[in-house]
Amino acid sequence: QVMTATAIIQYYAKKLTAIIKDELEYERGKLTEELHARTLERIFIEERIYKKIEQMKTAEAVAAAVKKGFVPFKDELVREVTDDDVEQLLKIPIRRISLFDINKNRDAVASINKQLKDISKKLRHLTDCAVSYLDGILAKFGPQELERHTHIAQFHAVDVKRVVKRDTPLRYDDKGYLGTAVSGGTELLRVTPFDRVFIMRRSGIYTVCDVPDKLFVDTGLWYCNYADKEIISNVLFTVIYRDPQTKCAYIKRCRVSGWIMNRDYFIAPEGMEVLHVDTRQRFGFTLRYEKKPRAKLVQEQFNAADFEEKGLKANGVKLSARETESVEAESGDMQPALL
Repeated sequence: QVMTATAIIQYYAKKLTAIIKDELEYERGKLTEELHARTLERIFIEERIYKKIEQMKTAEAVAAAVKKGFVPFKDELVREVTDDDVEQLLKIPIRRISLFDINKNRDAVASINKQLKDISKKLRHLTDCAVSYLDGILAKFGPQELERHTHIAQFHAVDVKRVVKRDTPLRYDDKGYLGTAVSGGTELLRVTPFDRVFIMRRSGIYTVCDVPDKLFVDTGLWYCNYADKEIISNVLFTVIYRDPQTKCAYIKRCRVSGWIMNRDYFIAPEGMEVLHVDTRQRFGFTLRYEKKPRAKLVQEQFNAADFEEKGLKANGVKLSARETESVEAESGDMQPALL
């Protein structure tokens, strides 16, 4: 609910008067009890009510005698005499009774009555009392301390995703788990709860998802980075794959420029088997062929830079008609690990 400045002031003004009222009533209650106690003590001593209990043999008889002694002075009492009142009166030591100063007691009673009268007046004029309280607070400060130290300015919305700090490690372990809750393993990125990550699995399937707590992505992860289109679209993926039927190897170089969240995509043509994924612009690789009788060529070297970039959905270029057993990429200019 939006409140105006006037509405806020009215709300806190009512709250202040309510607090002042509670404090005054609490103080009035304390003073009333003190007045009652002093009145009982004066009558108990002045009228020698304590003498009436000397012949009493039981506690019940003593209490009854004390209460009966106050009956003639009922109009002077604030309230009825209770058992607790009797108990307090019986605790008065003899020395205090003998030294009781009636004038001092009357002065104390007069002071209490004056305070009660002042409280009653304040309760009838709570608004004036609240204003007086605020004036008293203001009087404690100098003119410079009451000046406004803030300035009114225009407020702008802040995108929390832009200001939050990337300080949570995203880890990948040797069991194939990726996430911020993964213990051990390799730290790949520093992320925020608002980040999304691009994941390229060993199978050639890639996905974009929110930063996971702990997600199984299999071992042999090819690539992982922030799912920022400016970042991912600048990555040239080199994919070497094999046809399971002919076992011939193909190469495709392409970029990923778009995606739908939490949807799996296959970077190679459907039904193909991914052998290697690389993000280097230039690197060499070797195809190792299946051994055949009388076949002299058992392996062949290629340079990825010799092949042109194609569209993401395009088929790759056939590298050889020979049946490929495996591929080995050179490790001279190492591909940055997973990034």
